[in-house]
Parts: sequence; structure tokens; C-alpha cells
Amino acid sequence: MEEPRPPAWWQPPEQPTPRPTQHPSRPFFRECRPVHWWTVLIGITASVIWYVLIAVAAWNSTSLLFGTAAGMVLAGAAAWTLVAKGDPGLGIGLAMMIGFAASFMFVVIGVNVLFDSVDFG
Repeated sequence: MEEPRPPAWWQPPEQPTPRPTQHPSRPFFRECRPVHWWTVLIGITASVIWYVLIAVAAWNSTSLLFGTAAGMVLAGAAAWTLVAKGDPGLGIGLAMMIGFAASFMFVVIGVNVLFDSVDFG
């Protein structure tokens, strides 16, 4: 009696590949520098001081808005540079405060629009 033949499309299973003897290199996107909580806190403190100085220099809400926007651009450039080349904790703290400054800026714009359009008299 003949042995049954497999169908034409059937392929025998491949032999398992041997395990590599060396470990693969680490992925290039993994963060190689640690982020410490105190560096994030330093970044937050530095950006709070930055925005307070901008607020002290402002003479009305319009100058506060433009000063905050300019401060956000400069702080964003500093945060990007710190994360890319320096300490990522400081950059993360600055980036967090850029978000808070943007929300503060939108609140100031909303209050200005609300009180300029409402007639209380």
C-alpha cells in the first residue's frame, strides 16, 4: 500500500533558527538618561519664575498675553534643547508649565472677551 501524498500547496515546517549568541543592541529610541523628580521640580520652578517676571513686566492684559506667548515660545525652545541635549527632567518641567501658561492665556482671553462684551451699566 502506498503512503498518502500531501497536497501540492503543503510545505514542511521550517527548522527553528538557532538563538543568537550575542544580545541585540538596545533600541535607539529608549531614554538612556534618567529623569529625576527634583530636576522636573527645578524646571517647574524656573518656568513659574519666568512667567511671574513676564506678568510683572506687563502693563495691561494685552501685553500680558503677548508676553506670555513670547515666553512660551522661548520656553518651548529651551525645553526642546534640554530634552534633546541636556537634562530631560528640566525639559519636562518646562513643557508642563508651557501647557499651564497656554491654559492661563486662554482664560485671560476669555475673561477679556466676556467683560468687554457684557454691559454692566
